[in-house]
Amino acid sequence: KASAQWLEMVDAQCRDWTFELPRINQGRTSKRHRYAYGFTGFAHQQPAGKPNTFGPGGGVVKMDTEANAAAGPPPSTKPRLRTSAGLRGEPVPENCPVNPSVVSWASPTVFPSEPVFVPRPGATEEDDGVLLFLGYDTIRTESFMGVLDATDMSELARVYCGSRCCVSFHGHWIPE
Repeated sequence: KASAQWLEMVDAQCRDWTFELPRINQGRTSKRHRYAYGFTGFAHQQPAGKPNTFGPGGGVVKMDTEANAAAGPPPSTKPRLRTSAGLRGEPVPENCPVNPSVVSWASPTVFPSEPVFVPRPGATEEDDGVLLFLGYDTIRTESFMGVLDATDMSELARVYCGSRCCVSFHGHWIPE
């Protein structure tokens, strides 16, 4: 049995988020899951008048689907109520109506691809593992496999490949 609900996606600064190409821990397929991972590059999520905090090509996002589970219509048509701090425990701005539910990773010099979750062998927690993504480093002009800790989104490693690779299925073109 499947169901759908509207989820508020905000970070600790109360910025709205969206992402695409969502992935979960595949061991949770067809089961209730708490975390989803994806890619974002949407400019409306950046603070007005501030530099792009993602870097040139977006960021990798982790969403806690339980932080703001709300039954009902999207926020444009329903009242929003302020609640307590969420995913990482940062204080919520006084005017923020919902819990932080998004943590992200980005670099000012990297174009990342969508992440793939790999569980740690023997893991008991849903987010105990790593996220793998292909990234392009604009300073080194070289692609790499990025490794993030899926629990807190900290960068664990970059393995450079010596050349440039297309960072995702976006932009794959076959010559005639």
